[in-house]
Parts: sequence; C-alpha cells; structure tokens
Amino acid sequence: MAASPPTRKPPPTNWLSSENVVMLTGTFLSNIGLAVSDFANQKKVFFLAAEPLTDAITWAKGNRYTFRLRPSNYMQAAMLVEEAAKLPAKRWRRIRAEL
Repeated sequence: MAASPPTRKPPPTNWLSSENVVMLTGTFLSNIGLAVSDFANQKKVFFLAAEPLTDAITWAKGNRYTFRLRPSNYMQAAMLVEEAAKLPAKRWRRIRAEL
C-alpha cells in the first residue's frame, strides 16, 4: 500500500502582511518549489528557490518574483556536455531512473 501525504488546510495568507514578510526562501523538491513560486507570484512577494532543479521554476512557470539559487537541470547538463565533449570517448550512455 502506497503512503499518501497528510491532508490539511493551507495556512492563512494574512501572515504575509501581519508579520511584515518581505521574502520567502527555501524548498527542496521541485513540486514544492513550483507551488511556492506560484504563491509568491499571487502575493507579489520575492521568493528565492534554494534547491528545486526543475527548469520550469524560472522558464515555463517562472515569474518576476521567483529567483533560483542553484543551477537548473538544463544548466547542469550544459556544463557537463561542454566538459564531456573534451574527453576522448567515442560513445556515451545516458542512465536515468525509470519514470
């Protein structure tokens, strides 16, 4: 039996103004980062995404309030390809998890 995430009501959004929040930061997983990014866009508050790797956070689903701290999947792959092209290998394999 698969585990399911707990269900709960989202926190009230009035804490942004009552606590004088000027910035949101953090998140690790990409899906959470995308949700917080959307929230930041709705509330017009700065969000610094610390760990999400998804390209969508700054491209397809990006907004003027969201910035990333670390390189995206595309940026990391581009750096690796550049270095890999300098190696004498004739064949390459890509290994990934089955989705």
